Amino acid sequence: MENQTSGNTLIDTFISQGGTLPEKKEPIFIPTWDNEPPLPKPIIDIQSIPVLTYQNISVLIAQPGFGKSSICEAILSKVISRDAPSFGINVDSKKALYIDCERTDIDVHTSWKRMMNRANTRETGAVIFMGMRMIAKFSERKKVIERVLNENPEIDLLIVDGAGDLVLDTNSLMEAVELKAWLRSLTSLHALSILTTLHPNPGDNKPRGHLGSEMLREAQSILIIEKHGEIRKLTTEFKHGKNRNGGDAETFFKWGDNESMMIQATRDDFISQGKEDYQGRKKMPPIAYFEQPEAISKAIDAIVGNEALGYSDLVNKTKQYILENHPGCSSGDNAIKLWISKLVDDKMVIKKDGKRHSIYENIPKLTHGSAWKMQFPEQ
Repeated sequence: MENQTSGNTLIDTFISQGGTLPEKKEPIFIPTWDNEPPLPKPIIDIQSIPVLTYQNISVLIAQPGFGKSSICEAILSKVISRDAPSFGINVDSKKALYIDCERTDIDVHTSWKRMMNRANTRETGAVIFMGMRMIAKFSERKKVIERVLNENPEIDLLIVDGAGDLVLDTNSLMEAVELKAWLRSLTSLHALSILTTLHPNPGDNKPRGHLGSEMLREAQSILIIEKHGEIRKLTTEFKHGKNRNGGDAETFFKWGDNESMMIQATRDDFISQGKEDYQGRKKMPPIAYFEQPEAISKAIDAIVGNEALGYSDLVNKTKQYILENHPGCSSGDNAIKLWISKLVDDKMVIKKDGKRHSIYENIPKLTHGSAWKMQFPEQ
């Protein structure tokens, strides 16, 4: 019986020379015109942009305290309830396993309660929420994860909050490669997708050591949380970011006092807090930080108000205002003096001769915008 042609010249030649194709059970894929796989199922998307698909791994990078656990809680709440508010994050998962190896039991329980409150239900079956801080050996932590996955074959989403807690040394290449291979094997053996979080190096957005490098290479998407004041942005668009086979994804969130949890924010909220909050990077000088007319007007009203200030008082009040309200802005004397000089040149602050020294006053109320347009009519 003749071999059936496949439509692929290389395969046809291989078969005609007596070769045989591997059986389906072998983990080898040879593409032909007739075996194009279906598009992978999106497991997590942000504003309809997929960031994690079936049997893939994604990485979330965040400085401590920036809200990575809040993102994990929002994702998990969406597994429990499709109606859970989750700042534009959507999840298609039957059951999830969440692993935390860092926080104390009380902190883990508080996080679990926030997840449940967000889901607005007392049904807990869709998420297994586990704190492993008391398991000291990394090999034992892995064994527990494997056991839970074996006992719960319906789990199709694994979140590891801190991949660095599964290795002894994040700068060991051998451990990094082994962990990457182990995580990849879980996606195949248990037909699941994985989201893991990593801390970046101080002063950079690149995750630590060889582990960070290996996970960046492995990941389908790499997200980061940026923070401007109290507004956070979750995004794939940054120096080390990527979203394989997807577009740029972003969403915004902030703490809600009334809700006692993170809630949806907007891009405008984020921008209004300043272009660049301090994240171990160099702060922006005021002359660049305050570039929108509304932000400039608000700052002048807060600093000068209806007073007539001497130069030293103006510098000191400007410094105090920046320190208290804009941690992403430089408050150095030279940067402040340069900004004051520009405000005077742009007639946003009026400089007058005093009895002994010059004094600085606010321009008449409601005219900041007009003054700005006179100087920069194209804006």
